[in-house]
Order: sequence, then structure tokens, then C-alpha cells
Amino acid sequence: MISNNYQKVVIKRPQHWKSPYSNDTYEGRISFYSFGKLKKILGLSKAHFGGACVDIGCGQGYFLLTLTSYFSKVFGIDKNIKISPDVSTGVFSGHQRWDERYQNKTLLDSTREMLRGENALHHNLEILEGDAKSMPVGNKTIDVVFAIDILEHCREKDAIYQEFCRILKNGGSLIYSVPNSVGIAQRLRNILAFFAGVQEDPASEDHKNYHWKKELSLLAQYFTVKKVIGFPFFVKAISPSILVQCCADKTTSSKEKP
Repeated sequence: MISNNYQKVVIKRPQHWKSPYSNDTYEGRISFYSFGKLKKILGLSKAHFGGACVDIGCGQGYFLLTLTSYFSKVFGIDKNIKISPDVSTGVFSGHQRWDERYQNKTLLDSTREMLRGENALHHNLEILEGDAKSMPVGNKTIDVVFAIDILEHCREKDAIYQEFCRILKNGGSLIYSVPNSVGIAQRLRNILAFFAGVQEDPASEDHKNYHWKKELSLLAQYFTVKKVIGFPFFVKAISPSILVQCCADKTTSSKEKP
């Protein structure tokens, strides 16, 4: 179950459910839609509770504190880019509020600032600079890699999957979510955005034609695909998000770092 802090947010502040795209994690708020998706993703990792995990593309860290309650070691990894109003990093994306709090800050600095009070209580959390192709983590040391809504933005997937294989223990899991941005699901996404009064995020242009089904064939070269789930609907064809769980039990040509 997701941490009590987020449960209280969802119960006490229902006004923040109004947009399925709405996250303001700087103030500790998370939308009902995102809450439900993270809860589902956390459930998929249950077999690895007590181990070590990576949240790649952690952004403002809105999943990190929850993970510290279930894993012995948590690494939040992202690029340390300078924040600007047009940067797509969760709360800083085009449809989100912008003000002087974020001025002249880098992403990871703002994440550390937001979590500083909590870090004293969570010694098992580290926030590191890196990206999906190069993570500052040892070989075969990680039980779960979480990649939440990042793969649709990435190129060079072979290099990324090799890096995931490098850090994952044998039998470890890759758990990721991607937007279902084709067919009926994309049309439903547009309808939801229209009625929520949300202008489409310009940064989504790079995954307009992301085909999660085609991606599975490449993924299968590196992992055994265990589950493919639609969210929030059971029928994948109409679900805005697709959740995938894979097992790192294949021999690959991934290069180990010294």
C-alpha cells in the first residue's frame, strides 16, 4: 500500500483529482489517477520487498518516499537539468503551474530540497545523477528497476535495456509504465483532456506514435515478459496507460562496469 502521507493527500484533498494529468509534487500533492497507477506498480514489485530498487527518471521524487517503506535501498536517478517553464519533468511540464520557487534550480537540487526533511528519517534513499543508458549503480545489485512514463521519450532502446540488465540481479524485475498513445486510447486521452480543461503537453509530441506492442518484441530479447496490464481499465485497447512487468532471467550481451 502506498505511504500514509499520500493516502492522506488523496482522502483530504479531492479537489486535486480534477485533472488526470495533474501532479504538484512540490507541495506533496498527487492526482487520483497517478496515485492509482503507482499503487498498481508497487503491487507488481511485492515479491522483491526488502531488496534494492532504482526509480529511473525519478523527477521530483514523488514515488521515492513510498519506496523507502518497502525496500532496504532506494536509488532515485535522473538528469540534473536546469529547470525552466518549458522543461517536461512532471510538475514542470507545459500544463503545470510555474513560479519563482523553481527559478535557478536544477531538477535534482529541487528534489533534494523537497525531500530534505524526510531524508533524515530515510537513510536508505540516495538521489543520483544519471540516465537510463548510464546509471551509477553496481553490476547485479538491484532487485527492481521502476521506469514510470519515461521509455516513450527514449531512443537507443538496446543500450537502455542492456543497462537495465547490467544492474538487475538474475531474477530481478523491470516494471514500467508507458502511455497508450495509439488508436482508441489516444482518442479517449484527448477527450479526457478536453473535459478537464487541460491543454495538451507539448512535450508529448515525441511519443504520439509510441507503439507499446511493437516495443515488446525488442524487450523480449532481454527479458521474459511476465505481465502486460491496462490501467485504469482491464481492457488494454481503451486504457490510457500500459503497465509491464519483466523478469531479468535471460543471458544478454550487456557489458558489466568495472
